[in-house]
Amino acid sequence: MRTKISLAQAMDMAPDQVAEDRRKVGADLFDRAVDHHTRRRLVADVGQGTTRDRDGRRSRYVDYDWADHYSECPDHIWPDFFRGEVLNSCSRMRRGLTP
Repeated sequence: MRTKISLAQAMDMAPDQVAEDRRKVGADLFDRAVDHHTRRRLVADVGQGTTRDRDGRRSRYVDYDWADHYSECPDHIWPDFFRGEVLNSCSRMRRGLTP
């Protein structure tokens, strides 16, 4: 498995989870947040346990040793690396703030 996974790839690996999150927050808001992070080139490095965008590192796991887990369960990449970023942007946009 590749160690760097884009937002689109992670969404393709977990379609049921993505559809559920999209339904919960609303399709328009969710799609706008995904578009925002796609333009920012949000990428997870599963080998290092980090999430990066065009401005640098966004988040990092401490004492990370889960790289092998994601090759067996690629659908866990969405909730572990991307869901928080996307849903946080949805929450910010709902309040009228920038994502």
